[in-house]
Amino acid sequence: MYLFFKAIHIISVISWMAGLFYIWRIFVYHSETDSVEVKKTLSIMAEKLYRIIINPAMMVSVLFGGILFYLQWNSFSNMIWIWAKIVFVVLMIGNQHMANFYRKKLDSGEKFNSKRFRLLNEVPTILMITIVFLVIFKSC
Repeated sequence: MYLFFKAIHIISVISWMAGLFYIWRIFVYHSETDSVEVKKTLSIMAEKLYRIIINPAMMVSVLFGGILFYLQWNSFSNMIWIWAKIVFVVLMIGNQHMANFYRKKLDSGEKFNSKRFRLLNEVPTILMITIVFLVIFKSC
């Protein structure tokens, strides 16, 4: 069952990351357009992306990551890399909640400079790269 849980964890992380990469890009487009119709469409896209893909994928990722952690407790509990990974996962969850915050602000009509979203679009990438390196080089 361990490998099955690991596969589900990896699949859900991929879905979560795809959603986080895309939602910030939607915000860039939203902040750069003056068209009310385009803004409305992008708002619907961002809401559905968050509700149907990002949030469920994060929950499944955390659930199955937690199961894997529990199953390997004796191996992981004294390793620094797993605790560092957990910190970066918490930061990724924070980035997701920040996206939801901005989604609601954009829906209410607030305006933002697209450079803010271009910068925030890089955060999930940096966090993901850090997490992958921690997992790959855990025994080094």
